[in-house]
Amino acid sequence: MHRPHLLVVVADNLTAGSSLRPPQYITCPSGDFAFGFRALDYDPSHFLLAVWFNLNLDLAADPRQKKVVWYAKDPISDSAIMATGQAVFSITPHGELLLTDSTTGGNIWTNPSPGQSGNVLTLQDSGNLQFIAIGGSAVVWETFGHPTDTLLPGQTMASGAKLQSKQSDTDFSAGRFSLYVQADGNIVLYLMNLAGDNMDSYNSYWRTGTDQPGQTQDGNTTLFFDSPGHLHYQIKDGTMHDLTPPVPNSAVSYYQHATLDPDGIVRVYIQQKNATGRRNVPWTIFGLFPSNGCNSSTTGWEGMCGPNSYCVYGPNNKLDCECPSGYSFIDPRLKYRGCTPVFVPQSCDGKNRPSEFSLVKLPNTTWSLSSYRGYSYTTEEQCDNSCLRDCFCTATLFDGKVCHKMALLAGAGWQEGSLNMKASIKVRTSSLPMPTSPRRPLPYLLLICSVLLMLAA
Repeated sequence: MHRPHLLVVVADNLTAGSSLRPPQYITCPSGDFAFGFRALDYDPSHFLLAVWFNLNLDLAADPRQKKVVWYAKDPISDSAIMATGQAVFSITPHGELLLTDSTTGGNIWTNPSPGQSGNVLTLQDSGNLQFIAIGGSAVVWETFGHPTDTLLPGQTMASGAKLQSKQSDTDFSAGRFSLYVQADGNIVLYLMNLAGDNMDSYNSYWRTGTDQPGQTQDGNTTLFFDSPGHLHYQIKDGTMHDLTPPVPNSAVSYYQHATLDPDGIVRVYIQQKNATGRRNVPWTIFGLFPSNGCNSSTTGWEGMCGPNSYCVYGPNNKLDCECPSGYSFIDPRLKYRGCTPVFVPQSCDGKNRPSEFSLVKLPNTTWSLSSYRGYSYTTEEQCDNSCLRDCFCTATLFDGKVCHKMALLAGAGWQEGSLNMKASIKVRTSSLPMPTSPRRPLPYLLLICSVLLMLAA
């Protein structure tokens, strides 16, 4: 899409009384980073107030060349502030940063800097946007101290800091995942789509395990992203621990960033500087954590994908969710919410015959929820027939020797080439419309409750 507004540079800093309006922005001295109004790729009439890589000035550049590394967000929802073409960003006479928008109603963002005033806003070559106090003696506020989903070389995270993922690469509303440097010394990744206290350990799917004995709140852990692209942390006793390896020393220099991606994985990206044919040079993944990817699950056994779905590796090994045959996504835009059957499941009222169902095979696939019944030293055919005759059985897992019968496709489901497990999903072969009466689901609710009681026992 032709977007000439991407070239509207007004200055290399802002001073008291000056302002920016969409689509204006400022750049750092090297020109590698920009700050200002960044139009959304899918809706150029709306803007982020953001800092981004400014690596390719070609109007036809891949949007990934202008990767957003910080954006103004709502402190309550953690979602990005969206501005219209009527927005104004300025340094007020009182020494505050202020974003207003007459379309959405007044003040929509200001920097959190109680008790201090500034008069110069400057973007450093590091990508750090700094608001300098009157007199130039101190930094009132800076983006490096308030990260969103991304770290840049030279940036640190002390106790209490966090990263919050986006909903998707193009949707800047708050996503499902967060990384916290906790006061107890632990660094933890949390799955945030659960009700209640999201920072409960029940919702964590990765941790450093560096919390203090007795969980005292004096852990003093600090996370660092060094200029060689090295993501590591230091604990209270002064020892350093790697999260990703450093980029090897060479004559080649790189642009770098570390991002908590929308799929819950922290990845370090690099891109060669001064590359021949600068146009649309791709970002390369150099390191990541956690390394178990689709196999990740919370301590409460929730997986990366919802009920009746399983995790797969998509392009660039990004995690994605899929439905088994006979199931469809609850929300195709939010695939992680899970899937629902598009057929009437088997009931236990004697009205369904095994011949009305068949099993769809999913090689190299499993679910983590415990089976309600298992058989050793059986064949795959015996396993299949046992499930077809059992009205409680939704699927089986077979590893070549042991047959596991599943009542629900819940917990962490994933597919991986090295996985020695085959899933067989029961689907209806006869034509039977889905029930429309609100009274019909009752037998299935009773069935599910019965199965849950069996599993609890």
